[in-house]
Amino acid sequence: MTENEVIIEHAGARLAGTVVTPSGGRCPTVLMLHGSGPMDRNEDMPGQRLSIFDTFAERLVRHGIASVRFDKRGCGASTGDFKTAGVRVWPQMRSRGLIGLTGRTSAIQSESSC
Repeated sequence: MTENEVIIEHAGARLAGTVVTPSGGRCPTVLMLHGSGPMDRNEDMPGQRLSIFDTFAERLVRHGIASVRFDKRGCGASTGDFKTAGVRVWPQMRSRGLIGLTGRTSAIQSESSC
């Protein structure tokens, strides 16, 4: 198992994330997307530690599945403003994250090769 910290640039913000990959070659990958609220990459919020996404990542990698998760804008190690980002930028951030990561991590399959 390999766990790497990554940064994706999007619309003036730096989105900090974690990529977890199993040992071996190419594998399926899960992109974890948040619900509402100011959450970091593990689904933790100020005053409320949930550790949901890091627990999922741990379980997925045991079954040969990679995962990618990011802090929301202005949360965790990401820059920007959570309150002004809005839901309209989430699909753009998701696409940007996948495009940026497929070129950086050889173990992650792009959507076109699945």
